[in-house]
Amino acid sequence: MGIHDRGGEGRGLEAYYCRGLSTPSGLGAVVFFWGGACSDASREPDPGARLFVRYVPITGVENMIQKRSFYQAASASLLIALSACGSMPATTAAGINTFPEIPAPAPVVLASKTTALLVLDINSVVCQPNPVCLNTVPAIAALIAKARAAKVPVLYSTTVSPSGPPPTLSDVAPQPGEPIVSTRANKFTGTNLEELLKQKNAETLVIVGSTANGAVMYTSFHANTRGFTVVVAEDGISSPVPINTQLARYQLLNQPGFINAGNTPLADKKVTLSRGDLITFK
Repeated sequence: MGIHDRGGEGRGLEAYYCRGLSTPSGLGAVVFFWGGACSDASREPDPGARLFVRYVPITGVENMIQKRSFYQAASASLLIALSACGSMPATTAAGINTFPEIPAPAPVVLASKTTALLVLDINSVVCQPNPVCLNTVPAIAALIAKARAAKVPVLYSTTVSPSGPPPTLSDVAPQPGEPIVSTRANKFTGTNLEELLKQKNAETLVIVGSTANGAVMYTSFHANTRGFTVVVAEDGISSPVPINTQLARYQLLNQPGFINAGNTPLADKKVTLSRGDLITFK
């Protein structure tokens, strides 16, 4: 509810209100009002819902009582307006609290000679304490085996800690010659990851790892800015809080400047959501 006092002679009080007022009478004033309704949960009324209380000045000291009575009545009217607005059921804009639908994972066929697989932070610090992450390890291991069989390069990342980089879990551990970079969430920052990928002629990156809303999301975004097309295998990503994985899946397809909201398979320099068993290397 908004109140405006237009000072000076003939001043008026203007109140925005919701339904339920009557017009004061006999107080030396004219009241104009429209009905309206509170438009949302913030309790703000519709723009058209206004109450105009206009004081018509009455000259002479003998009319001071009437003038005072008018302002008292106007104040009461404004309180009634506020109560009326507060009593209206709050409404919510359609869909504002509804989680957007995320398209189903898409099948993709990738050229082995121009694809690389990134396995991010499946280590003893990030993944081992997180049961949700551990549940993704079999799917990640199967995808790694598929990539190696097709001679697709596999690269790893791990995090940083005072005691040194935490080791990758044994079920998905790197083989000799498979590079590992160590840094925080964005695996391009402060590492030679881009150089390594160029050495392997990679144009498309398949990404798995944890956390989904950390290493996976930030590395995918940076990869797009550097000209890589990205496929995220959603059965190989996780976060300790499940909603964060859902948010990351949505954001991966809706990052500003690289939107692939319909999950078009292999959209150029954007992210496609897929699944390990839907990825084919040839």
